[in-house]
Formats: sequence, C-alpha cells, structure tokens
Amino acid sequence: MSIKGFVLSIAALTLVSGCHFGKKEEGSPQRILSDYVSRSFAVKDFGEKSRLVELTTGEVKEILDRLDEAAFKETFVDSRREFVHLKIKDERQLEPGKYSITYELAYVTKCDENVDKVTNKKHAVFVNEEGKWRISSVQNLKTFIEHQNEISF
Repeated sequence: MSIKGFVLSIAALTLVSGCHFGKKEEGSPQRILSDYVSRSFAVKDFGEKSRLVELTTGEVKEILDRLDEAAFKETFVDSRREFVHLKIKDERQLEPGKYSITYELAYVTKCDENVDKVTNKKHAVFVNEEGKWRISSVQNLKTFIEHQNEISF
C-alpha cells in the first residue's frame, strides 16, 4: 500500500470512528453537557434562563435561580464570548445515578481591540433524577488565557 493510500485509510477510519463513537445519546450526561454549553453561548435575553435551568439541579440550579435579570444578562448575554470547542477529557460513573465528566471548554472573548482565547478545564458531576440526567455541580480546575494582541506598557 502506498503512503497516500495509507494516509487516506487512516483518515477514513478516523472519520468513520468519529461519526460512530462520537455520537452522544439523547439524554446522556455527555449530551446534557453539550446542550448546556450550546444554549449558554446562544442566549439572547433573560427569557431564555429557563432553558438553562431545566438542564440543572443542585448547586448549579441554585446559582442560576439566584441570578437576577441584570446578573444573568452580564454573565450570558453581554459576555462577548464565541464558542471554539468542547472536549471531554475523562468520564466515569461514580455510583448508580451519579456521573462525572472532566472537560475542556474553549472560547474567544472580545473586548475593545483585545481578543483572548480562554480555555477552561472543568469537572462536572451529573445526577440522574427521575430518569433524566442533570448537571449538579461544576468545578473549575484550570484556566488558560492566550492574549492575541501584544501587551503594551
């Protein structure tokens, strides 16, 4: 087999396995995480708060419930964030009805002329309540900020 054929075979295998194994089952913790991230980056107004709350329970739900309109708008609507990627780094069942996902979330923020790429490594715990997975707690593990413009003094 030629090198070109070998590379094409690897590319095809990667594409097929990515399509097959990368699917997130409807209602799974991975899908709930993906849906929450998608929704949080798409929020346009305070009326969409309930769409985030419905995916949460416990500590995360309490924090979202406490956000008044101004705080919610500052956090989700006015944040000037653009989604880059979500990568699941580790996942495991902690016990029946409790699931853990460590993930990396990257986004770009724009403020005036500054453009920064922020990458957060986070750990989330999901709880299955009445047959539905919900995000219960989220812990920030590491944050990396890449400044796209030169720093001047």
